[in-house]
Formats: sequence, structure tokens, C-alpha cells
Amino acid sequence: MFTIAICDDSQMIQSGLSQFIDRALENKNTEYETLTFSNGDELFSWIDNNDRVIELLFLDIEMPGMSGVEIKSQLEKNDKVKRVVFETSHYENMQEAFGAKVIGFMLKPLKYEDVKKRVENAFDEYTDDILIEISKDIFVKKSDISFIKAEGNYCDFYCVDGKTIKAIRSSLSYFKKLLGDTFIRVHKSYIVNAYDIKKCDRSLVAMSNNVQISIGRSYLNSFKSEYRAIALSVAQARF
Repeated sequence: MFTIAICDDSQMIQSGLSQFIDRALENKNTEYETLTFSNGDELFSWIDNNDRVIELLFLDIEMPGMSGVEIKSQLEKNDKVKRVVFETSHYENMQEAFGAKVIGFMLKPLKYEDVKKRVENAFDEYTDDILIEISKDIFVKKSDISFIKAEGNYCDFYCVDGKTIKAIRSSLSYFKKLLGDTFIRVHKSYIVNAYDIKKCDRSLVAMSNNVQISIGRSYLNSFKSEYRAIALSVAQARF
């Protein structure tokens, strides 16, 4: 289940934000739940007593007792919350609020379009973590794939952890369609996960596992365009 949480001492903001979340997910055809907490103690009590993961937490910076920044610091050591979006009335509070799990900031009063963008981005990443079937009884998470290499009528999957799934009978075109826009064709024999690219230039992409892949001349322009669009969407998601 896709789980979102709100930690804010204002009941009005909890209610309004919950309605925004419902609107953002109404056409996603997915099961989800929105949890509400009025302070850090309530949030951590839920975390300690549940096995579920909170995919997205909307967190108020200014709260009585434990502040949002203090909560964020504790969450960095906890794997029960994946992403945090801060709410604040003052931009000057943002400087100390950056962190590994922080994916964005929203200025109060909250706007629906801002909330919708955060929810949709988190949902897209959540669906990337769902197991997909690449062959009969062979499943893999999209986020675990670094790149795919075609070998004749077969494809080899190279994962970010160094593992390889060999000889899946299908075409690169099929897997490009299956995996979506975040997987980019860079060569007639390669598709790469844009989120796993460590660096790139006009002729090579370097993946997080330090594998370097040549960019085919006929794919250079489309690669640049697609990769730029993905990088821009990530940057916009933070602010």
C-alpha cells in the first residue's frame, strides 16, 4: 500500500492537505492511506509499532516540542520513512532542513499544484520499486536495474548491486516500453537507467557501478534531450 503521512500541529492543515492528496491520487487506481500526526511523538510511536513504510512524509518545520528539523535528523537513521517534504511559513528556516531524505519544501499557505507534484513524484518512484516480471517467474525492481545489454535475441540485465540476470529472451525495444521514460536508449545494444547515471559526456555514460557505456552517434541527440528532461523534472521536484 502507498502510504503518505502528515505531521503538523494544525488540524486545518492536516485536513486541507489530506484533501489535496486525495485529489492527486484519485486517478492513480492504487490503494493508499494518508496518516495524520500532530507531533513527533505520535509519528515515532506509529513507526515503532508498525512494519509498513511511509513513502512520503509532509513535515511541518515549526511545531511545539520536537521541531521538524529534529524529527528529520532522527528519521535519517530510520528506514521507515523514505521521503520528506517540509512545510514552512518562512524560507529562512530551510537552510538547516536539508537532508538525505528531504526531496522538497513547500511554503504555506499550501497550494494544490505543489502538493500534487510531490505526491505524483513520490508515487512514480514508489511504482519503480514494485517488482516487474521480465520473464516467466523472473522478477526485478526497476530501481535495481543499472542497464540492459542486448546480445542477439537475448538481453542481459545488469543491476546496481553488481548482480547480472543473463539471457532473457526479448528485445531492447520491448524492455524500453515496459520500463518507461526513465530508461534511455544510448546505443543499439544498450538501455540505461537515467537515475543510475553517475556522469556523462558526449561519448560515454558512466553508471554507478563504474561501467562505462558508449553513446551511439545516432542516439546522442535523443539521449541528451531525454536525460535533460529527467534532470529538469528532478530539480523541479525539490522546489
